[in-house]
Order: sequence, then structure tokens, then C-alpha cells
Amino acid sequence: MVAHATVSGLMSGAPPRGIRHAIARAREGDASARNALAREHLSEIGRFVACHLGDPQEVEDVVQETFLLAFGQLDRLREPEKFRFWLKGIALMRVRQLIRKRKMRRLLGFDSKEDMASLLAVADPGLPADQRAELARLDEVLCTLPSEQRIAWSLRYVEGHKLVEAAEIAGCSLATIKRRITAADARVRAKVDIEEGIDG
Repeated sequence: MVAHATVSGLMSGAPPRGIRHAIARAREGDASARNALAREHLSEIGRFVACHLGDPQEVEDVVQETFLLAFGQLDRLREPEKFRFWLKGIALMRVRQLIRKRKMRRLLGFDSKEDMASLLAVADPGLPADQRAELARLDEVLCTLPSEQRIAWSLRYVEGHKLVEAAEIAGCSLATIKRRITAADARVRAKVDIEEGIDG
């Protein structure tokens, strides 16, 4: 059995100290502030993107594009304390674009690879064998889900975001994120023994 808490333990990240001050300096073009913000969030955004894309080169490209876009649009960030959620929203936008591009290329016969992300690829190497086996089964189920359901489920259970946060990152309503997670969770639970519900 694998608990949702175990899955969400794959991801971590605390909000940086003095985020308002750092964002203010970065908005003024302070390169050291921008570099500090990038260092603070690089690993988390990298893991986040890797949970949705399987190609390491695509992951690297999306992470770089995310920070370039974010620093170019800092004036649009109304709540500096939500910087990490805002970053994830930008990264998710690029992830969706790549997923749509892959689907179109496959439909046109230009690309046959699925290259889906794998939770096993980003999991702690020290996980016991039984938990790794459960994650492998979970990967199989998640690969069968529509992309929006898979993304929603991952936001909630892989990264451990609250429903409100997941909705904000995904750019949808609370009702929509709940509906997507519930649909995905039903498919997951039918194949994998997982604890905990979606409340909260």
C-alpha cells in the first residue's frame, strides 16, 4: 500500500524568506535577486516539470523558459508570497503546450513516442521495494488518464498542494479541480491501494 502522503513526499519546498523584498528587487532588475530566486526555486520547479514530462531535455527547456517568462512578467505578480505557485502555473502552461504538440505530432504521424513522465524517475532512490512497485503501478494508471486529470491528481497528491492551491496553479475553478481529481482518483484507486481522500 502506498499512502498519498508518501507520494507527496516526493516533492518539497518551503517559501523563501523575505520573498516580498526579493521580488521587489528583482522587479527593479537586480540580477543578484533574480539569481537568488532562481536558486531557491530551481529544484522544486525541476521536480514539478519532471513529474509531467518524461524527456530530460524538454524538462530542462521548460524550466529555463519558466524562469525567463517569470522574470519578464514580474509586474503581473500581485501577491509576491505566492511566487512559487505562480512559477508552477507558468511551468504548467508550457507543459500543456508540449503535451498538445506531442498529440498533434502523433495524429499527423510525425512522432510515435509517448514519453510520459514517471513518478519512479523522481522518487527517492531509498524507497523500499514494495513502495517502488506501487509507484510503478501508479505510473501505469496515470499514463492512461487524460492530461488534465493527471495534472490535477499530481498537483494534489504528488506535490501535496491544497485544493485551492492546485486550482490556482492549474488556472481553473475549485469545482473543476475537485472534479478532475475525483475522476482521476477513482481510476487510481481501482488499480492501486492508496489511502486518504481528497478533502482539503
